[in-house]
Amino acid sequence: MSARTHGLILGKFYPPHLGHDFLIRAAASSCDALTVVVLARDDEGIDVATRVGWLQRNHAQDSNVRVLGAVDNNPTDFGDEALWTLHMRVIRSALSRDATTASLPAINLVFSSETYGGELARRFGAHHVLVDAERFAYPIAATMIREDPVARSDYLSPVVRAGVANRVVILGAESTGSTTLTADLVRAYRRRSGYERTSSVDEQGHEFGRFKLLRARAASYVCGDAVPQSKDLVWRDEEFEQIARRQNELEDARALDTGLLLLCDTDAWTTSLWQERYLGRASREVLALSRNVRALYVVTSPDGVAFTQDGTRDGEELRDEMHRRVVSRLATEGRRFLVVEGSPDERCEASRAAIDQVMAEGWPWSL
Repeated sequence: MSARTHGLILGKFYPPHLGHDFLIRAAASSCDALTVVVLARDDEGIDVATRVGWLQRNHAQDSNVRVLGAVDNNPTDFGDEALWTLHMRVIRSALSRDATTASLPAINLVFSSETYGGELARRFGAHHVLVDAERFAYPIAATMIREDPVARSDYLSPVVRAGVANRVVILGAESTGSTTLTADLVRAYRRRSGYERTSSVDEQGHEFGRFKLLRARAASYVCGDAVPQSKDLVWRDEEFEQIARRQNELEDARALDTGLLLLCDTDAWTTSLWQERYLGRASREVLALSRNVRALYVVTSPDGVAFTQDGTRDGEELRDEMHRRVVSRLATEGRRFLVVEGSPDERCEASRAAIDQVMAEGWPWSL
């Protein structure tokens, strides 16, 4: 059936929150076609393409919803006729540039939760539908989130939280306590207000190596060969690519269910260091999977940590070399990092202080 009612929602969505999603769902259920226009300034901390992408993912199941974006650097003053003219020029241009939207009937419904919605509707010759102006469904506004993102992160959709969460990577040479530290940090942060959703991502490389060794040993039993040790394994580029890809997949999945802090027990960049360790260089494919958007790297020092051989690790004599490799690469690439030493409690305390500093710095879009 061709569209007869064409609705419009206009906003900055800076950032998009559950109240926005409620408005869009309500409008989508009330008209044949709905166009959402995101207006962003060039000097804002989240670009228009990112906001559009978040909303598109949030409403991918709403087949009658289209999300468009435009840059509008004009000041906002709803009492200024000249500024209204400039804004309308931007809005109409955005609508006309999208072929599908331009082919729809003229906009005859404008949905909003704001007082300016009535004036916007008048300029389109449309009817204004006011939706939950009192914010009963979701008592939140984007300004409130920008004022205190951590405390109000539950009002962000999983997609948006995943996009803005600070991702902290805990890494180190074998048997230096990175997994223990990650678990300690998760417990510590979950006890704090605003951080109850803090999550972690498990290391994939160690598990992959464990299973690889088990497969090799099973084959040796069948063939009657000598039982291989970890140092006897032969690694291939494809295996490191598989580890890095899986690490990214799990990280992105976990980010959908975390607050604004995600703790990663190593990452794909770390995988490239292990590939370099075993094969002499990191492949282009693994390097391409490495990510640069990291709030902080926390490196666990081998000093004072007893080496535990779990049957899959190379050996204690290689720990110091790998530790130096990690620290050197972090420094060379200009990544923000901290080396932690001492007891488990001291390492946790030092890590928390550094992470707290990162969180206190806020986001480019927070107030």
